[in-house]
Amino acid sequence: MSSYIISTDLNGTLLDHNTYSFHKAAQALECCCDQNIPIIFNTSKTFAQTVPITRQLDNSHPFVVENGAAIYVAKDYFSDETLVYLESVDLKLVDIGEFWVIVYGSKTIEIRKKLSDLSQQFKFEHEADVSAEDIAIIGHLPLSHARQIKLREFSELIVWQDSDEQLKQFKETLKQLQLTCMINGSLVYVFGQHDKAAPLRTLKQLYEKQNQQAPTLIALGDSENDAPMLNFADVAIIVDSPVHQNLILEDHANMIRAKFPGPIGWNDAILTLLGVCNEDLLAE
Repeated sequence: MSSYIISTDLNGTLLDHNTYSFHKAAQALECCCDQNIPIIFNTSKTFAQTVPITRQLDNSHPFVVENGAAIYVAKDYFSDETLVYLESVDLKLVDIGEFWVIVYGSKTIEIRKKLSDLSQQFKFEHEADVSAEDIAIIGHLPLSHARQIKLREFSELIVWQDSDEQLKQFKETLKQLQLTCMINGSLVYVFGQHDKAAPLRTLKQLYEKQNQQAPTLIALGDSENDAPMLNFADVAIIVDSPVHQNLILEDHANMIRAKFPGPIGWNDAILTLLGVCNEDLLAE
């Protein structure tokens, strides 16, 4: 196993923002496969959204969903001796058949109960009351993605119908309930107080125990909710986004800004780090 592990955001980073294609990162993905470098998808997507991508890329490594809410690990991935580490940090494995799940977030039903008390103070609709078709229109998403978004396990999607000023107050109120949110236009994703970094701490320790060496963690992301993941990484790669403001990290010793947006930037940055010639650039 390589001494590197890679944690990557998906939309706008490994996947093109508009087409959701990863093909422009194909050379770097193949290089990582050849060098046995684990690529961990660390995304705000749901389990239902992420599994098809892991299968499309033939990626059997652990993946993190819903903004750090849970890690999914194939059952034969880590040895039993390695997984004993989880007991020392008071984490439990949940058996869901094909995967072990390590949960950090609150269940959707718990979040929904807390939000129900806020419906008199703020104007919003729960996703249960909104069709997938409407979510697709509001979020400018393919209908198939909107249907998968509704299969959330550790967060709640609401459609915001109040003012921007009220939204600021809503965010402050969530903190008092030990919740936080991520905003995408009128779609607001509400989840527990976790982020993309916490699962990485666990995974980095598991890889170290499994391989008897501390791995170098490379992380790639393009938006504000990627900042905790990037700050935790040994090497942080910021991929510029066509829709988010340029992300700025404070005082990271090994920060790289990709030369290109999306999967092209992902490809170039990883190949450069690994000392491999970029065939796409040579062809130009």
